[in-house]
Amino acid sequence: MEEISKTQMKFAKIIVKYCPIIIATFYFISAILSCFGVGLVWITPIYYMSLLPFICLFACSKLLKFCIWHRLPLYYSILIDVINAIDYYIVIPFSSKWMILIYLLITGCFVLYGVWLKEKYNRLKKRDSDGKF
Repeated sequence: MEEISKTQMKFAKIIVKYCPIIIATFYFISAILSCFGVGLVWITPIYYMSLLPFICLFACSKLLKFCIWHRLPLYYSILIDVINAIDYYIVIPFSSKWMILIYLLITGCFVLYGVWLKEKYNRLKKRDSDGKF
């Protein structure tokens, strides 16, 4: 079996690390625009996918030992994907304004949780570098 070079490993880490962030951004933009009746047909194939690639990205992020902060966009995208599937198949009885509020509330919660995690890890890193336990 061929060994993976450092360049290939760096490239794989960049893809696994930033692909979920890009997907989450597209999901957010599409969810908001779809509430206004604007469809982005030309961009849908880029971000729209089933849960199977998310499982692959999640497994890769676990394998490469990423922290929860880098897996947070994956969780966000999966949650938005599940809400969109429920709305598509069962039809959630909310108006567009309520759906926008739900998406914004979910996005705000994930952003605040991400900021909190980042601060938590920065404090832990600073505390460890100062030698204080």
